[in-house]
Amino acid sequence: MKLQTFQLLSRLAELDEAGVISGDWEYVLGGCDEAYRGMVQFMERVGVDTAGCPPIWAWHGPLHLWDASSLFDPDHELVHGFATVDLEVPDEMIVLSDYGQWCEYLMTPVSELGEWVPDRIVPTEGVLVQACLPLLRAEWVRAVRPLPRTGWDELDDERLA
Repeated sequence: MKLQTFQLLSRLAELDEAGVISGDWEYVLGGCDEAYRGMVQFMERVGVDTAGCPPIWAWHGPLHLWDASSLFDPDHELVHGFATVDLEVPDEMIVLSDYGQWCEYLMTPVSELGEWVPDRIVPTEGVLVQACLPLLRAEWVRAVRPLPRTGWDELDDERLA
């Protein structure tokens, strides 16, 4: 399946060197650990082994600059250097889920978190769908396009699309 992901340039350097990277708990936002553990458990229940690591987030469908600026803080995250990465990933390594449903689960107070059971998603051409991967292999990478580090507030709507 063709996917895209936003990755730190430093993580892509690790990927180049090692040939594979896994998700890292260091990059999980504070207070979200338990929700991410729910996603890891769900992935394992459906046969996608994460080796206990958080997922690597990717997307089926077209990603735009606007998506990067809405997912990452331009002043505190994107300044560190990110890229859009085009991937071709074996279907059995992908867990598709609804981003809105995931955000609701992510914002649930830890004391109320139940088992993560996302709705089944079928990818539709042109529709952005969240894809979770247990790891990222260099052989899956088809293209890497660095994102701007600064000037996000000056980009016009046309460049953000």
